[in-house]
Amino acid sequence: MPQTPVSSFRSKLKEWIHKAGGILAPPFEVCSYCRSHTRAQPNELGLCEACFSQIPWIINVECDRCGRAEQCPDCTRRQETYFVRNRSAVKYDSVMKDLLALYKYRGDERLQTIFSTMLVHAFHLLLQSEKLSIEDFRCITYVPVNEERLEERGFNQAERFASGLANKLRLPVRCTLIRTRNTPKQSFKTRQERLSDLQDAFALHPSLYDDPLWLDNPSQRPMKVILVDDVYTTGSTLNQCSRLLASYRNAQVYGLTWAR
Repeated sequence: MPQTPVSSFRSKLKEWIHKAGGILAPPFEVCSYCRSHTRAQPNELGLCEACFSQIPWIINVECDRCGRAEQCPDCTRRQETYFVRNRSAVKYDSVMKDLLALYKYRGDERLQTIFSTMLVHAFHLLLQSEKLSIEDFRCITYVPVNEERLEERGFNQAERFASGLANKLRLPVRCTLIRTRNTPKQSFKTRQERLSDLQDAFALHPSLYDDPLWLDNPSQRPMKVILVDDVYTTGSTLNQCSRLLASYRNAQVYGLTWAR
């Protein structure tokens, strides 16, 4: 029998995770998300079938720049874009919003592996769009969080996503950026307010200037860097961070976000 789109995608997801060096979750009895008991079976994310089926994977990209599955007015209106392109694993719907909240605000660390594994799909979309390989990228970095939120949560989710993905891809992860000031929560702001708010909110991390990975570039070719964040909304944060990285050592920045 021919494969359905869902079964075909799941087969590809398994293949991508294996190629990225990840190991599929072992048979489990409790779903990592809903905590329901289920018969033991191998699953890419450690989720029951009901939860897995609710994931709104981005498979067909409509906006080549930001990776959205629909037409994107934000990319059309942006005057200057400093990242090459972004790709995301899933659409940010109510189910995904709840999943992220369980991790970010309730500290459910059981979900850590799920996010990193899902980012493998976003990375595969990026490779498809650019016709690149893992070896073309120099390192993985992440969007920094401000000190107030770091104290509240005890961790930076973007940093953890980047570290988990780096382990799977066997690429080095680097802290390249810092927050120079705290900014109010961006999700409730208009596009113009975001742009104004993020001006000069980031700076290059001091350690970057002594990092051999960045200094050793004998070919002087542009360095391809992956910049990780959790959610791409308008792309303002990703663009501001990319502007700084692109200004140093001729870096080419590729965004990878969990949700779009």
